[in-house]
Amino acid sequence: MASLDKYLDHTFSKIVDAYKDELNAVMDNPRYWGQGFGRTKRMNGEVVEGGFRNIVDTGELRDSLIVSSTGRFEVEFEWTADHAVTVHEGSRNQPPRPFTREAAEELDNNLRDILG
Repeated sequence: MASLDKYLDHTFSKIVDAYKDELNAVMDNPRYWGQGFGRTKRMNGEVVEGGFRNIVDTGELRDSLIVSSTGRFEVEFEWTADHAVTVHEGSRNQPPRPFTREAAEELDNNLRDILG
């Protein structure tokens, strides 16, 4: 039984790490987020136009992720950046970019490869 527990713990840890990797990839790599984006001058000086863009400007949002274990096989992903909810859910002036859903879909597509 101990070896099964060890295997399950290891597998869960691999999945959590893979999800974090997918989150970073979704934020870092440009993708089409839909219509409603105009021309944006980012804080880092970059100018982007339209819905094909990445989420990262200064990196504050990406780097604000805290992953906490809340129980066996339970984790909580929390972003502490003030603009996390606005980016994810959108606002009156900005369409949503649901990066958690996108990363979960990528993880689901790659799970067999991740687990071997």
